[in-house]
Amino acid sequence: MQVLSKYRYQKNKFWVGVLKDAANATTFADFDLNLNNILTSLKESSKFIDESEPRRWANAVFVGDRWGIMNNNLAESWNSWIKEARTMPPLAMVDSIRVKVMKMMSERRDEGAWMNGVLCPEPDKRVQRNCLEARDVTVVVASGVLFEVFELEKRFVVDVEKRTCTCGKWQIEKLPCKHGCACIETLHQNVYDYCDPHFRVDAYRQTYSGVLYPIPNDGTYPTRGTESDFVHPPDVRRLPGRPKTKRFASQVESSNVRCGLCKKYGHNRRTCREPRVCSQ
Repeated sequence: MQVLSKYRYQKNKFWVGVLKDAANATTFADFDLNLNNILTSLKESSKFIDESEPRRWANAVFVGDRWGIMNNNLAESWNSWIKEARTMPPLAMVDSIRVKVMKMMSERRDEGAWMNGVLCPEPDKRVQRNCLEARDVTVVVASGVLFEVFELEKRFVVDVEKRTCTCGKWQIEKLPCKHGCACIETLHQNVYDYCDPHFRVDAYRQTYSGVLYPIPNDGTYPTRGTESDFVHPPDVRRLPGRPKTKRFASQVESSNVRCGLCKKYGHNRRTCREPRVCSQ
């Protein structure tokens, strides 16, 4: 999303969609194809794309693991979650967040205790969907772990031992794609054995197994330390004007601004370009 927000052609929804397709591409060939569509038609964008470092935002050339996540929903959810606490004084803000985290960990600890199966609900749905779609492909065995999978006019190479598929989805999402599921079923093995351990229920339970202990305020904890041990607020000057509390929406989000003249969303009456209807 940060890349799209800095894109100088972000108001053109078509090119934003092409750039988004390039970011979501699971193979380098698809990434290169979508990127060339931009570079061919918008030659001025080549400098921007080079400086944006595609290895940081494109699936096909990403150097790490992201488990299929392509957005910053975690940061957005956190900011929304602590929205009320952000306006509090520092000490009250920290204590309010501590209480919310303590409550959340307790609720999710109880939720994990009632989970059934091997995987958490959402990853399990994705695996089940891939297993269902695996019925539409044809598998040819090359060796004990190597397969060639045919889907319509395309063919893919699956290595079950390395957990890779040339479609790229297995490596990115860390869950067997439909081609991988078809090969695993051919081997008469359990598809859950080839899923990343981070998606397992026992990993979820272990994540929230810790306890955030409550803190009393009855003065039982004496204050110790010298003046240098305390953290003081920074000596900064407050900027003029009213502090902003709302974040800037990205170009992929729908605008709630409604024009008072044409009654359409996305602009106001000052920037409205709809033809006026003259009343007689």
